[in-house]
Amino acid sequence: MNTNTKNRFPLNSARIWKLTILDTIKYAALLSVGSFLLKIIFDSIDKKVNALFFTILISLFLLIFLLVYLYQKWSNNFYEYDLTEDYIKIKKSPISPQEISVAYKTITDVTVYQDIIDQVFNLYNIQISTPSISSTIDAYIDGLKEESAEGLKNEILAKIQQKNSI
Repeated sequence: MNTNTKNRFPLNSARIWKLTILDTIKYAALLSVGSFLLKIIFDSIDKKVNALFFTILISLFLLIFLLVYLYQKWSNNFYEYDLTEDYIKIKKSPISPQEISVAYKTITDVTVYQDIIDQVFNLYNIQISTPSISSTIDAYIDGLKEESAEGLKNEILAKIQQKNSI
């Protein structure tokens, strides 16, 4: 995929930290539930295990954070998007690669938005809507700087206008 569009409208590096923190919270919640169950078992066996258990738990949390960060940094290299002559192409995920192609003629809305976490990291997202349901789920580009998001939105709108005038 030609990454000229991604070079002109780059992702913000804060995207990696946002995704790392969100994923770490998910895994930490799972770790907490599992550790709670293990603590109940260990407490019934021996009280001296508590300090060791707490040390292992903190170590696991730090290991999870590091692994999630490294995965997000690696995964970010596979996140591509490009504006071709007829389509917007978005490619995500190195483990289960997925490429979305959206024809300009089918686009109904192009929205720049932020959720609460994006506001903390000053990130912007572009949602590309079409009459199909799958575009709501898959057709988005997240983790842009504000000027990149606005520039990319304007270029997409110009391509839509160009295609609709033909």
